[in-house]
Amino acid sequence: MAIYYIIPSLLLLFSVKVKSGYLRITILSILVLCLFVFVAFRKETGCDWTGYEAQLALYKKLGFDAFVFEPFWTILLHFTNFLNADILFLNVFAAVIFFCGALHLSQKCENPFLFYLILYPILIIGMAMSGIRQATAIGFL
Repeated sequence: MAIYYIIPSLLLLFSVKVKSGYLRITILSILVLCLFVFVAFRKETGCDWTGYEAQLALYKKLGFDAFVFEPFWTILLHFTNFLNADILFLNVFAAVIFFCGALHLSQKCENPFLFYLILYPILIIGMAMSGIRQATAIGFL
């Protein structure tokens, strides 16, 4: 449970202490990598974990008959089943897209530590750790 407090504390500390240069890029890269691992490799965490497991099982059972109005999500579920992967693959995939989008936006900010600190409670904890589809969509934005 302490990790939920450590990450934003470090982001806040470094946003004040590290202003620019190589050290800033290095520390930010390490913190974002930690955030990525924290989000991508979670297990049974999030309000809809069982829902995504059920969807994956349904798509495995029904095949392409289970096509819905979300073509990207449908293709991703079929690809996951084709690889015989589990929901962890979906988490990693969504986290990659989410953090690529966040990285793109953070490069435009004067203080990227504060950018990730602002993202942390709502978009990282609230979205990326519960709504896989929503986090993927946010990453594409």
